[in-house]
Amino acid sequence: MKQSLDIVLAAPGAHERARLVAVHGRRAIDAALREGRLVRIARGVFASALHAESLWTRAHALVLACGAEAAITGHGALFLHGCVLRAPEWALVVTTSPTHVRRRIPQARLLRTVHPFPARQIHGMPTAEPEVALLHAMGEIDRDRGRALALEALASGRLDVGAVAQMTRERRFRGRRALVEALAAFGVGVRSILEYRGLTDVFTGPEFAGLLRQHAVTVEGRYMLLDAFDPVHMVAFELDGADFHLPRDRWESDRERDTLLASVGILTVRFTSRDVRDRPDWCRAMAHLAMRQRRATRAA
Repeated sequence: MKQSLDIVLAAPGAHERARLVAVHGRRAIDAALREGRLVRIARGVFASALHAESLWTRAHALVLACGAEAAITGHGALFLHGCVLRAPEWALVVTTSPTHVRRRIPQARLLRTVHPFPARQIHGMPTAEPEVALLHAMGEIDRDRGRALALEALASGRLDVGAVAQMTRERRFRGRRALVEALAAFGVGVRSILEYRGLTDVFTGPEFAGLLRQHAVTVEGRYMLLDAFDPVHMVAFELDGADFHLPRDRWESDRERDTLLASVGILTVRFTSRDVRDRPDWCRAMAHLAMRQRRATRAA
């Protein structure tokens, strides 16, 4: 059963004019354009005025403009799959077609590849699977942001880490080094860019070799995941993402957590993201002193 033009335009996404005319007739399409319900995004590609400014509509328009196999990929695809929390400012579309795309779509860029990219439909738009989308995303941004994005995606549990590692070994692509670093850090328990900074800038040296990362403990029925744990001296190191003004419920939860850990003999040492970023040497010295003091106390 053919959907009415109003139903079609109520959904996000772009439409080829030729197809709209074939299904709904030229008079209906011309009327929608005059009334402002339908707007032109690029030559031959239109969208509902309601959704025309959407990043996803722009990306879908570029997919249609390719005229061949194409899909949303990169950061945008990771967001659509739920692997990362923030949407990008612009979308990346991948295609294997060598045909030159003359249509320029705002907020959308084109990536050509010789590698196949499995895709699925999300909200009616072809979207690359998250494993290959992550590889493409690494070429969109600088090394630091690439590591952060990769760690967030890997920690989401929504992609096959083994498949990502295999493709990283087999292919050469822009941003490969940052992804290799993120995979290595993920393999030893790092789940965020803040923890990565802790690994590379703070908890370095032989005195920290025995730290367990993302170590789970349960106290009084509460499950807790410790950023880094020294099982010898019973010290938990927590890296707090917010520098200040934590919500009261979060502040209270952290205080309860510290109290529960203290009840079983675990000392909690917290560093803010600002500490880790701006004075990693100080963080390292304080962590070392805390471990040394615990060692002396426990030996007494």
